[in-house]
Amino acid sequence: MIELIQPFLAPAVMISAGALICLSQFARFTAVIGQLRGLQRESLAALREAGDAEPAQREQLLQRAQGLENQ
Repeated sequence: MIELIQPFLAPAVMISAGALICLSQFARFTAVIGQLRGLQRESLAALREAGDAEPAQREQLLQRAQGLENQ
């Protein structure tokens, strides 16, 4: 009986293991993309604020946006 079950069990285990690996990689990539979107949002907010700011503050906001862009 075991000889009959073993050939079917190995592919099922391998498919499940492959799916778990793919899921973990997807979760990591999702976290990285979330961080990138947050940096982009901050950069755009700094540029938006720089448009209405005084010259001294504008320079700081532009430097902040440039720093976020470099990251």
